[in-house]
Amino acid sequence: MKKTLCKATAVALAASFVFSLAACNKSGGKSGSHGGKQITADTPWYDAKVIDFEPEYDKSREIEYLYSSLAGIDDDKITILTYGNYKLPTGNVNWETLDYSDYSINLLSIVDRASGNTIKTLDFNDYFDSDSTPNNAVYHDGILTVTIAKWDPVTYEMSSQEVDFNLDTMEILDTRDMGSGSQSSVNHKIGDVDITAVSHWEETNSYITLNVKTPDNSFENIEIKDEKEEIYNLAAILPMDDTKLTLILDTPTGSAFYNLDTKTGTVSKADKKDFDWLDTTLLYNAFNAADGNVYNMTPAGITKIDTKKKAEEDIFNFSWCPVSRNILTNLYIADVNDDSFILCGEVYPSVKFTQGYDWNSSNFKVIEFTKADKNPNAGKRILELFTSYGYTDDVMSEAIMNFNQTNDKYFIEVTDRYKSGVDISYDEIHSDDEESELENEYYADMSKQLTMDIINGEGPDMFLDVSHLNQLNNGNYLADLTPYVGNLDQNKYFTNIIDISKVDGKLYNLPVCFGISGIHTSAEYAGASGTGFTTEEYEKFLHDTLNGEDVIANGQAYYFTKLFNSMRDKFLSNGKVDFTGPEFAELAEFVKENVPESSRTWEEGEYGSNVVVYGGPIDEEIKKALFSTSYGFYDYFQALNQLNGANAILGIPSSDGRGPQAVPYTSISISAQAYDVDACGEFVKYLLSDDVQVKYSEMGNFVLSREAFRNTAEEAVKYFNENNINSIYGYYGDDELPDNRVKYTSEHIDTLEGIITNCSIMYAEDGEINKVLCEEMPAYFSGQKELSEVVAIAQERVQKILNERG
Repeated sequence: MKKTLCKATAVALAASFVFSLAACNKSGGKSGSHGGKQITADTPWYDAKVIDFEPEYDKSREIEYLYSSLAGIDDDKITILTYGNYKLPTGNVNWETLDYSDYSINLLSIVDRASGNTIKTLDFNDYFDSDSTPNNAVYHDGILTVTIAKWDPVTYEMSSQEVDFNLDTMEILDTRDMGSGSQSSVNHKIGDVDITAVSHWEETNSYITLNVKTPDNSFENIEIKDEKEEIYNLAAILPMDDTKLTLILDTPTGSAFYNLDTKTGTVSKADKKDFDWLDTTLLYNAFNAADGNVYNMTPAGITKIDTKKKAEEDIFNFSWCPVSRNILTNLYIADVNDDSFILCGEVYPSVKFTQGYDWNSSNFKVIEFTKADKNPNAGKRILELFTSYGYTDDVMSEAIMNFNQTNDKYFIEVTDRYKSGVDISYDEIHSDDEESELENEYYADMSKQLTMDIINGEGPDMFLDVSHLNQLNNGNYLADLTPYVGNLDQNKYFTNIIDISKVDGKLYNLPVCFGISGIHTSAEYAGASGTGFTTEEYEKFLHDTLNGEDVIANGQAYYFTKLFNSMRDKFLSNGKVDFTGPEFAELAEFVKENVPESSRTWEEGEYGSNVVVYGGPIDEEIKKALFSTSYGFYDYFQALNQLNGANAILGIPSSDGRGPQAVPYTSISISAQAYDVDACGEFVKYLLSDDVQVKYSEMGNFVLSREAFRNTAEEAVKYFNENNINSIYGYYGDDELPDNRVKYTSEHIDTLEGIITNCSIMYAEDGEINKVLCEEMPAYFSGQKELSEVVAIAQERVQKILNERG
């Protein structure tokens, strides 16, 4: 059994801030809180009819990959294109004479819209020669337009064609050459205007061309090219008036805007400032509906783009239907009418114990939503739950639905109405220092937005995954969850994880599941504490064992904030700041004497510090140590192979040799201003239940329940030993597994359980405090000032920040 794994987006979210940063240039909540509002009979609710489409390929043959996409929908039928490959033969094969068409899957399925049954399946291999591969199909008004990629075995060049079919008879109506080279085309229909956008991917400068048809005119090969910037594709089309369309194009630096005059076929650059109101980073699923409006699918629901009002209007929240939101986030808009709409797309199954998904297996879903006459939750009050970009994983999505179905007083509605104002592209980051700088900006910006709305009574009732925003860990902003967690049995739960999550004795965030961050290496290298390193011990480890190549890749300023935050309990307590003690001085001296001023760039080294966070490929070289974060069994087992079986995770340098940090993967918190704190507390209790803890554990997460952890860990050991999941060894595809693969045993689980109990503090960052330290400490590191001078200024500035927070 061989699978290709990819980490869920949740890992990026929990790891730090990547998803939010990569897509943010607008800040602030979009509207006021819904918390406490009563649901009425006419509050929007949508019933759903789900079609699970299964293409009619040869089930007796093994599949290499398979992908389905919507071609089009009319009143009676749904047309779906499916393409892929059966598994190619292995062994002694004559590849020159092999007929690849015998292994290709190119199907068009016609599905009855009312029943969901497949009426007819057409095999495109019967319509095109073996050197032609359909890669796109669009159906409307009885015409099926198929885009095919043609391979010339003589010239070794690719070219494209569009072929129009009468869908009823499959008679060819027209054929158009689309040019050669690497390209793809997408068809758009805006009212009575048909546009085919062809993306030309060149080595030096990519661009697009347009073919435009109107009732009165036809324009071909309208070129949109910028000599200074590549243009990747056409992301969205906004109708501005009867003859003017604004085209939004994807470029390496963001979005570019062009105006198309459909009367003359001319294109001109539009002023980007005219669209400052539109968050184009989420405009990857825009749909031009027959009603003339543009609708966009976001991770939280559907918005309508109003170019006259220069605003986006929320018309559908994924909470307003009986379908799990983690399914809906994978879909795209297929049709929109007055009181109904259709979403469709591939839904990939999760791979157990990995927190990842099997991209080789999928289920194509078509879901038709119809506005209900009456909301079944009428009478309940809304509890608003904020999560970044509306994302919830499989287990959390199900937990929310279960709460909503069983609670007769309250209904949880998910919101994404806060987005960071940090607008630096993640593509512009080239080192750990630059990444840390951006993190600080993000943490400070998000904290400011959330705290302001909480104090003003306009914030959400609950928050997912904000525990890394240390500024929120304050009784003015968040409620103490201790009464809802209760006194847990340390034999049944990892109570130390809850204890280290507390701030000044209060539990503001409950880590439903968590990761472990530290120096992954052999236990023989640990300092005297057995769980970490003092600065002196790490200095010896750095120079003797690592040959001076630190696994923590930051430069001095950001390196210091890492050490500071892992010991923040020594410096920040009950609103008071104390940087005058020996612990602060010890960290500062260590950094000054052992850390370079700036981090190396990612171009200089293949990876940054934290190589295992996303569970991606790892190099084959056996290492002595990694600075890593293991979010679950898959990450930990992967690091074991990278380190030839070394199984300890130790704390980073500290004054007391403390253990590793726990890192929240999924956490829940309640606003101090929530409409009903106790009602929110009931949801917190439910997340500690066996039902939720076991499901999170089976996904591969480290959870609070020791029984769920242990049972799943034993199953994971067996699973990874028996199944060839190549990516866990740094390999993908069908490569042979390395000879030195680690055999996983119960002893690894015993060690891992011990590591969890040795975690010393919960990871959190305070962007404002980090910024102060990064601004002040370099004067000491460079020798410009004495430490006492720097401490006096930094302590005063940080104390002022805490005083202003109250």
